[in-house]
Parts: sequence; C-alpha cells; structure tokens
Amino acid sequence: MVTDKVPEAHIPTTRALDGSRHRYLKKRSKFCVDLVEMLKDFLNNPPEPVSVFESMNAAVSEDEVRFAFFEASNMQAATEYMAGSERIILISDCTYQTNHQRLVLGSLGLAVLHRDDHGKVRCRFWPVMFSVSEAEDESAYDLLCKAFIDKTGVNPGKVSNIFLDGHAGAFAAMQRQFPGACIHRDLQHVKKNIKDNAGKLQDTNLRTYITDVVEFSAKLSQPSEFHTVWKDTLGRLRNKWHEECGSKDRLV
Repeated sequence: MVTDKVPEAHIPTTRALDGSRHRYLKKRSKFCVDLVEMLKDFLNNPPEPVSVFESMNAAVSEDEVRFAFFEASNMQAATEYMAGSERIILISDCTYQTNHQRLVLGSLGLAVLHRDDHGKVRCRFWPVMFSVSEAEDESAYDLLCKAFIDKTGVNPGKVSNIFLDGHAGAFAAMQRQFPGACIHRDLQHVKKNIKDNAGKLQDTNLRTYITDVVEFSAKLSQPSEFHTVWKDTLGRLRNKWHEECGSKDRLV
C-alpha cells in the first residue's frame, strides 16, 4: 500500500488485517480439522456392523459433510419384509440433537405394525438407512432416498405412502424419488403446529377441540370417513358457534 502511495490514514493496521483474515477463514470453514478427520476415518474404516453407502454425492471436508450408512443385517431383514408386502409405507425424519457440531442425523425406514407385550397392535418406525449432513436440505434427503432404493432394491412404485415432518426439501426429494407415493405430514408435527399457533385463537378451548379431531381422524381407515369428519368440522368452524352452543363469542 505504501508503494502504491495509499495515504497513511487510509492504511489499516496489522491487527485489523489479521482480524479480517481470521473472519474470512472462519466464514469459509464450517468444520474443524479434527472432526473432518474423524468422519473420514469413519467412512474408510466403519465400525462393525456398519456399512457406508458409496456415492459420488457423498462428501466430507471442512466445508461440506454428506454421506449415508446402514447396518447390513438390518438392511437384509427390511428388504425381505418389503419383498413380502403388497404395499410399502415409509417414514423419514432428521434431528440435530445428537452432536455438538449441529450435524444432522437423518433416517429413512418403514412403518410397520407391531404387537406389544400387552397384545395391542401398534405402528412402529423401522429405521433402515441413515445419513449425516451439514444441513437438513433437499440434497441430504435425496441422498437418503437414493441410498435406500439402491441397497434395498425396492421398486419405488411399490411405495404407497410416506410420512414426513413437512420439510420442503424432504417433500421435493421424496416426490422425485417416489413419484407415485402419497406424502403426508406426521401427526406429531401437525399437533405441534396447532400448539404453536394456539395463541392466535380467540377461544382457548378451540385448540383442544381441533387436536381431538386431528387425533380421531388420523385413526380412521377409510378416506370417505376422514373427509366426512373434516367437512363437518370445517363447516362448523366457519359458522358462528354461538348460534349452536349459546356462546356469545365466536371461536374463530
């Protein structure tokens, strides 16, 4: 700068330049070297009985993390189960609650019926394929789907329903990889939406009512029953309930 005859008053201090350099480096590097080396070691030498899905889209660096893995015997059991099923229902979700680096652990698996110790039949999630990524985005879900299809050999057209948390990237990836499937938002996240927006309702009892209808309708086996319940419910919500219930206030 001196050579270029920049006025001394305009020349930044060494400390300022050093701070700018570190801010730039911090912005460019998302993950520390130790973490990257640990993840690379996991990919090259996965612990038993883990297997890593080999893909050109997999990446581990200071700027990007994305790979999928599975357990071989569990994968084989899931593959055999799907081969004997007339239709396949999938569930997928991600969580940040597994590590301090905020890497996303994703999973894709089956919705299966299970009889518990008391003889009651319940629906359970059978995780089959897993992924680790820097973000919960469409590319992460896309890798998860491709890995699942590749290792199980499942016909995507055989997948009839998929339950998600409502993430836009998940929806786009699942719709592309399983074009014939009906995609739903899972009940837990629907109920969370109701809870989060309950403060906007004029009547505090309405939250309980809507949640009850959601839970009841989720257990209906026939689409016609589901549509009848919600047609009646929405019709009632659009009217002045005080005409039916004697209330002076509208619930909506």
